[in-house]
Amino acid sequence: MKQKEDWEKFSRGYENFGFHVNPDNSVTCREWAPLAQGLFLKGDFNNWEKCALPFKKLDFGKWEITLPPNPDGSCPIPHLSRVKIGVLSSKDQVNSCCIISIHLSFFYIISCMGHLVRFIPGVEQRE
Repeated sequence: MKQKEDWEKFSRGYENFGFHVNPDNSVTCREWAPLAQGLFLKGDFNNWEKCALPFKKLDFGKWEITLPPNPDGSCPIPHLSRVKIGVLSSKDQVNSCCIISIHLSFFYIISCMGHLVRFIPGVEQRE
């Protein structure tokens, strides 16, 4: 019985990981990247600035970032924005908080309802 409960818990990871719009319109994103040296969020909403929004490293390879709502209470990532999570590997270099190379990135489109679509890496080449 324990194994069935473990599989059920594992299959519900979407409830905790990925992008979530919170009741106050803040946005939280959690990812699992145990070998990453850093994760950074960038996109249309911040003019694709590579290092402006670093994730906080948690235990067991988990990473998290929470963007507060805008001053008017609206969501900080507008509807249908394109965003990208940059993953800094041990082979990458950081120079004055500017990533010289990104090992791997994931693209998303965010909807105002908190739903997202994950693009296949490499489809969108925008930095």
